[in-house]
Amino acid sequence: MKIEEFTEIKNEIENFYKKKISEEEKKRWYEEFKQMDTKRFKYIIAQAYRTLKFIPKLADIIEINANLGYSPVKKEEETIKCNKCRGTGYILYQKEIKNGEEKMKNSYMAICSCGKQKQYKGWEISDERHRTNYYIPLAVELGL
Repeated sequence: MKIEEFTEIKNEIENFYKKKISEEEKKRWYEEFKQMDTKRFKYIIAQAYRTLKFIPKLADIIEINANLGYSPVKKEEETIKCNKCRGTGYILYQKEIKNGEEKMKNSYMAICSCGKQKQYKGWEISDERHRTNYYIPLAVELGL
């Protein structure tokens, strides 16, 4: 987080609680949170607005950060416009397989070349018990 972003959020806090944060506190807060993502910090401050009656201290903000976890904050997903997969990263296709004398149509999936999804390779699983020879092919490999 840049100092300008931090200062803007600090000013919002001061306006919300109608009380000033001292320069010493401001320096300590910035040193503590300068590595944090701005969106995460704003989310923590929003939680402070909901739960704290008085202007938060550094310890309050650290405690809220520790208790929140990270699931509510989502990173902005880049919107990928792809005509092949319609932005999903997967291409569904059907393949006809012979089962004895019967022909069966099955649906399969391949990874699009747009880069939205990562290819699954069962042999690269870190836990040996769960390794398999299964994988999701790339659409380029299949000529899709």
